[in-house]
Amino acid sequence: MTRYLTKVIDTLQRLGEWTIKKIPQADNTSPSIIETFTCNTIEGSQEEGQEWTKVIIEYLRTGALPDEPKCLYCSKAQYVLAELHEGVCGNHSKGRSLAHRAHSQGYYWPTMKNDAMAYVKKCDKCQRRAPIPHVPSETLKPISSPWPFAQWGMDTVGPLPIATA
Repeated sequence: MTRYLTKVIDTLQRLGEWTIKKIPQADNTSPSIIETFTCNTIEGSQEEGQEWTKVIIEYLRTGALPDEPKCLYCSKAQYVLAELHEGVCGNHSKGRSLAHRAHSQGYYWPTMKNDAMAYVKKCDKCQRRAPIPHVPSETLKPISSPWPFAQWGMDTVGPLPIATA
């Protein structure tokens, strides 16, 4: 953007005198000179060695996605998981949904689900904001009910002395 801005400033300085005039859309009925010179197609040739761009060009022309998923190596897979989990559109989803998002984006690697689960377990923000499970730290031990013994009892002290009034 800065290169474009410097180019515009340079062009405006070479023009000498210029003014900016706002024309409302309702008043702008005649086609401008710029609109008459527009071109809807871009002519160009594809150089050899750029076979990877054919899939992108085909998608832009027809909207057809490639049939085969992109297989990734470990370092690239970690980058994809990081972008999907924490990136601009990341929502810190759980492991299974993160693996599903990566697969629906067209990526694949053999340990996708396990890597996604491990990545979510290492995410600090997910660990801090995850709901606290209401599970005891150790297994519960059953306690026998005291109710059967609450109905009867036995006095083993003996007769109690009568107090004087």
